Amino acid sequence: MKAYLSISSIVLYFLLFNACTNNKSGSISGIVTDSKTDSAIQNVQITTLPHSVSIYTDKNGNYNIDLLKPDTNYTVSATRDGYVKNSITVHVLKDSKNPGNIPLQKIRNIEPFKESGRDVRPIHIATDSNKSEKKDQLTSNNSSLNESEHSIPSSEKQSRAALKNSSEELNLSGRYSGKLYQKDYINPSNEAAYDYSIELARTTNIEYSGTSKIIIGSDYGIFRLSAVLINSILALTEEKVLEQRLSNYPYWCIKHAELDVISNNGTIFLSGKWSSDTYNCNPGRIELKYQGK
Repeated sequence: MKAYLSISSIVLYFLLFNACTNNKSGSISGIVTDSKTDSAIQNVQITTLPHSVSIYTDKNGNYNIDLLKPDTNYTVSATRDGYVKNSITVHVLKDSKNPGNIPLQKIRNIEPFKESGRDVRPIHIATDSNKSEKKDQLTSNNSSLNESEHSIPSSEKQSRAALKNSSEELNLSGRYSGKLYQKDYINPSNEAAYDYSIELARTTNIEYSGTSKIIIGSDYGIFRLSAVLINSILALTEEKVLEQRLSNYPYWCIKHAELDVISNNGTIFLSGKWSSDTYNCNPGRIELKYQGK
């Protein structure tokens, strides 16, 4: 009788084991790479939803997750310091190795530094050579940017001729406020608008230093900037983060802009396009109005 019960227990155990493994027979395997260099990234944390395991990639960037429920969509996430978290969706098929390669975008210059007693996180640092190249480019090219359909009407821009070649006489010192527009990442035909302002102080006949500020919901960022004015075009470069409250986004778009200087009834407007070297930052436009010293 005891022998019969033991044999029955063993048979029942194998039946249950086979049932479990048959219900979880899919797997996901892949490699995590740098999206720019295609080089493998080791020690990347891999997690799934629905939850299964939490593992790390090996020295070749490879990972493998077994015993997953077949005919199920799994969200596989890859996380490592210095990179933007990325997730993919994999449909797990029964008795097969399902591919799950994941590229990661590197975040630039996230080393902390101190300024005015604060710990902040610079995203992009402009160099003096960048400024020199921009100045040379503007000097050799006097044509302004193409106007967008949202720019100030052309009838209000006739006074540019009076501003042309008068950069040394024109002083743009003061505060400007308005909107920064950014193209939607999914649908570039849509735009988001954010409160944006700059403060300029003249340092030479054509060069300026100052700050810029952007407000996105409850978040804000204040940046140090430099600018050069040539032929009624203000070339502006944000250089580093001075102060920030950043809770809903992983980083800021550090901007370069070429803004037309427009005089309308004695009021100065700055209008033009901006771009960014920061990852995943779609370009857009800036519209600002002079507010005073």
